[in-house]
Amino acid sequence: MNPVEEHPLNILLEQASDDERKKQIYAQKALRTLEGDIREAVEKRNVSTASIVMSEQAKVESATVQKKESSGLWKKLLLVFFSFFLVIVGAGGCYYLYLKSPLAPSAPVAPKPVAIPSIVAADSQKTLDLTGMGSGAASTAVENALSNISNGNGSILQIVPIKKESSSEENVVSASDFLTMVDLPAPDILFRSLNEQWQLGTYNDNGSAAPFIILTDNFFQNAYAGMIAWENTLPDNFADIFGYADKAKENETVGTSTVTSFFTIQGSFKDGVIDNKDVRAFVEPNGVLLVLYSFVDNNTVVITTDENALAKIIDLLEKETYVR
Repeated sequence: MNPVEEHPLNILLEQASDDERKKQIYAQKALRTLEGDIREAVEKRNVSTASIVMSEQAKVESATVQKKESSGLWKKLLLVFFSFFLVIVGAGGCYYLYLKSPLAPSAPVAPKPVAIPSIVAADSQKTLDLTGMGSGAASTAVENALSNISNGNGSILQIVPIKKESSSEENVVSASDFLTMVDLPAPDILFRSLNEQWQLGTYNDNGSAAPFIILTDNFFQNAYAGMIAWENTLPDNFADIFGYADKAKENETVGTSTVTSFFTIQGSFKDGVIDNKDVRAFVEPNGVLLVLYSFVDNNTVVITTDENALAKIIDLLEKETYVR
């Protein structure tokens, strides 16, 4: 007998059971898969959220670092600028304290060169310091300067009297001050009409020093009247400074005795003409010329001891007037 054959219903039941098991297995697998997906999604979401949080935190930290770095850079720049500002302020303060402030040490000041005015062009110039001198010492200093021949024949040496007002300043002595300092008592009418421009010097006439003085005036009538009034004492006043006192004493005689008194120089003023200019010349009785003067123009009078010197000065003045 064949093996017991299974009943068809049993076969169906077994199939049904198999199908149910498959369904259950499928359902379980499907259920597990959904839960896994949800879990996975949640895990992924948590991871994503954590990543976002970490990313945002990283951004914040990066921004904070950048802000700190930027703030630090500005601080460094401000520190550099402030340091530079302090250096400038310090340098300015040092400059003021050591050079400009009243407490700054004063550097020695070199004497300023004296400006030397000239009425006629001189071939050479020499300054003569009369600072602090009395009339006697000043007169002697001027006489010595005018008697010294240091210029060539036919040339003019200008003597420039100066006085020091301070250690760093020298001034040319004015005409009125010069006349006072060397005791040349010009009449008031002439004294008040004098300008500041004047000139003192010598002309070398064949090895002989011919002293001269040029004065300028601002009112011809008063200046002319003053020179005429000065004729009474002018020969005596200029005798020492112009160096003809000894010559006058030697040549003046009364009978057989020599006249030695300074104020008894004998002679008289006479009219003359040199280079078409009127001249007043003081001449001794024996014909020796001691001193002469001439108004070269209405504003310029020349006093000298030598006709050639006067002619030279007239020529120079006319040339300068023509050039102007």
